[in-house]
Amino acid sequence: MIFEAGMKILILFGFFFFFIFWYLCNIWTAPHVGERRNPGAAFMVSFFYTFQFFLIGSIILTLFSFIFESLPDFIQLLKP
Repeated sequence: MIFEAGMKILILFGFFFFFIFWYLCNIWTAPHVGERRNPGAAFMVSFFYTFQFFLIGSIILTLFSFIFESLPDFIQLLKP
């Protein structure tokens, strides 16, 4: 239950992160005078960081859900 709710929140935050970061990267990669435009650079950078956000978030969420799921079993083992 914790994992499903956490993944929904992670996906929602991931979409917000992607679009805000993509907008900022578009501003950052805007061509100056005499430079050619590279429209894929902003998308690649924002997609890469969003992928890292999802990857790290899923690993942390998996660890937390495993710990909270197994906590009653660990407590039962510690009882005499």
